[in-house]
Amino acid sequence: MRKSDGTIITFDHPNAGTCSANCGNTRRGQGTRAYGINPAGEITGWFVDAVDVRHGYVRAADVTITEFDVSGATSTSPYAISPDGTVTGWYDDAVGSHGFVRDPSGIITVFDVPGGVSNTFPSGITPLGQIEGNYADTKGVNHGFLGYAGGPFTTLDVPSGAGTGANQGTIPNANNNPGAISGVYIDTNNAYHGFVRSQQGTISTFDVANAGNGAFQGTMPAGNNPLGAVTGYYIDGMNVYHGFVRTK
Repeated sequence: MRKSDGTIITFDHPNAGTCSANCGNTRRGQGTRAYGINPAGEITGWFVDAVDVRHGYVRAADVTITEFDVSGATSTSPYAISPDGTVTGWYDDAVGSHGFVRDPSGIITVFDVPGGVSNTFPSGITPLGQIEGNYADTKGVNHGFLGYAGGPFTTLDVPSGAGTGANQGTIPNANNNPGAISGVYIDTNNAYHGFVRSQQGTISTFDVANAGNGAFQGTMPAGNNPLGAVTGYYIDGMNVYHGFVRTK
C-alpha cells in the first residue's frame, strides 16, 4: 500500500507460504496479494499458503487481518471491496468458478450468472452493491455482466470488434463510484483493446497509440477513478509492457 505522502507499507498474511522456485520443487505464487482498497483503507485480496491453497482476507484500517473462505471452496479469490467493506470475487470448486459477495459482518452469498456454465468472475463493486465482471459461455467466449448477487444480471458486450472464439470477447475490469465501467475486449486475432461503458450505458472503445496489434498485444485497462480517468498497461509490438493513463 502506498499512502498519499509517498510512504509505502508492505504486509503479509501470517499464514502465507514462502516457497518460491528455489524451494526444490515447482511451486509458484505462494505469499500475499492485495487487489482492492476502499476509502477507509480496508484492503482485500488473497494469500497462498504453504500447501498452495488460496484463501481470502480483509485487512482493516487498524491493520487487523481477517481470513475467510467460501464454504466448500478449493480456493477463494477476493478482488474488490466497496466503501462499506463489502467484498466480491470468485471461488473455485470441483465444478468450476463462481461469484461471491461477503458483507461487512462476514455473511457470504454465492452466485452464478445465468449462461456462465460455472465460470463467473466478479471484478468490481459499487457503493450501492452493484457488481461487474465477466463470465464464459459454453463456447468459452467472455461476456461482461452487471448486477447484484441475487440478480437480475445484464450482459455487457462491446457491440463490434469483440471476437466470438474461446477466450475472446468482453472482460470488464473495474468500475468507479458513478458507475462507469472500464475493461478490455479481445478481437478475432486475440489482440487487446480498451473500452469504457458510461453509467448511462454508452460504450466507447480506445487503443493506446503505441500498442501492438498482434495476438496478445494491445491495450489492457485495469482501473478507473470517479473523475473518469482510466489506467492500465499496454503491450507494444515487441511484447514489452508499458503503463498508461487515459484522462476523460
